[in-house]
Amino acid sequence: MQTYKEEDNEQLQHDVHFWIGKYSSQVPLKKDNLKLSDASGKMQFSEVKTGSISEGDLDTKDVFIVDTKPGLFVWIGKGTSTDEKKNALAYAHNYLQNTSYPFAPVSCIKEGQESKTFKIH
Repeated sequence: MQTYKEEDNEQLQHDVHFWIGKYSSQVPLKKDNLKLSDASGKMQFSEVKTGSISEGDLDTKDVFIVDTKPGLFVWIGKGTSTDEKKNALAYAHNYLQNTSYPFAPVSCIKEGQESKTFKIH
């Protein structure tokens, strides 16, 4: 983990290297992008991409679980169904139980309210 200071702030910040921003100094980690969707009429959970992930890889109508290996981000699009929203964290938890890091932190993020840690470039 690297630290940095923002331009207008003297407080020390921590770079956890999710999507690599302008302050990062490390090589990006391999990321997995998984989609939770009920567009077909039933809930489906599938991997849609591995490696570099961009904003275009996220669809406002679905939930995406982005595995950064040190943690998980559950991104909830503005157009997701009630069932997708209700099931998002349960699917994230079940996914983690089948990894070598079952106690990794999970952050839930709504579309349009992304934190700096979840910054997409």
